[in-house]
Amino acid sequence: MATSSKRVYKVRKEGKAFEYDGGALDSLEQDFKGMATKKGTSLSPQTLKSYISKINRIAIMITGKPYENSKFLMDADKVIKAIENSTLKSKKDYLAAISKLLRGKNTSDDVLEKYGKAMTKEKDGEVKTRGDNIAKKKDIQKTNGKTLKDIQKEIEDYNIMVNGKIDDDRLINKLLVSFYFMNMDNKGLPLFIPRNDLPEFKIVSLNRTRKPLSPEYNYLVVDSNNKPMKIIMKNYKTKATYGTQSFKLSPLLMSLLEKYLNEFNKKMGEYLFVDKHGNPFKHTTFSNMIEGAMKDILGSKIGVDLARQIVISNVYNDNALMTINEKNEVARAFLHSVNVANEYVRPDLIPKEK
Repeated sequence: MATSSKRVYKVRKEGKAFEYDGGALDSLEQDFKGMATKKGTSLSPQTLKSYISKINRIAIMITGKPYENSKFLMDADKVIKAIENSTLKSKKDYLAAISKLLRGKNTSDDVLEKYGKAMTKEKDGEVKTRGDNIAKKKDIQKTNGKTLKDIQKEIEDYNIMVNGKIDDDRLINKLLVSFYFMNMDNKGLPLFIPRNDLPEFKIVSLNRTRKPLSPEYNYLVVDSNNKPMKIIMKNYKTKATYGTQSFKLSPLLMSLLEKYLNEFNKKMGEYLFVDKHGNPFKHTTFSNMIEGAMKDILGSKIGVDLARQIVISNVYNDNALMTINEKNEVARAFLHSVNVANEYVRPDLIPKEK
């Protein structure tokens, strides 16, 4: 049911905020709620939120204001051209949201066909350019035939102590590698696997989270005893689609983070990771740092994308009977969709049984 409350929608890149009556957005939400997936099930809350966000963003791009109704989408040529010329990531996903909405409104076959062809074009283009998700011999060699459990055992056995004291370099290396391979729940499903988002992390207290947090950063939340509690993601690749997300931490990662915070005397409001000059890392420098940590512990310079691919490929292989909700949670841990999760699955990274 439509309400008279005001909502604020922010276009992050332009830094603009729009205030508008919730009726149109409520109507759009009801449109999507009445639709089903290809399997006949209801759209998940994540998918619903993603579709609404994408339609709203396209509306602002085309009309200059938030979504009011779907009439502007009937000019398929104009909308498609605007999307093609935009800086939007995963353009096919925006076209998919439009197609989904219009199919539920008895739109003409001509308009639907135009969007369908544009979606296929974008999908083919993404496949060609998404080199990180395509199997490469050199990537496969980096895993040395190790399963995820093999990798986790090596990380567990890696000793951060030297001569009875914590070695700072070894502690940092184990912490970085654990972010990618050890943040799992008791079922072996990932809780949160970052991209190269770690340079944007700041440390905040639980009390501070009761006030709005800056969208420029991601956050490690700690309690009054400086013990890590959770992660809040605000600044990441797919933030426009999924918005602010909160994640739990595994006991092992919490323990390493606590040791790290105490060893380096980290304070509230500081960056979680800084260089020798006390400045936040550049992404390229930090990527090299992660690969160095992987080399030290696992013997191979495994990059962020390959680490994520190893985890998700093994998780899907080891949990073939995952429920839809579990698959959605796995996708959320990677901050992408279930469809992208399937693209990340690399059978070549799953060692064959001997």
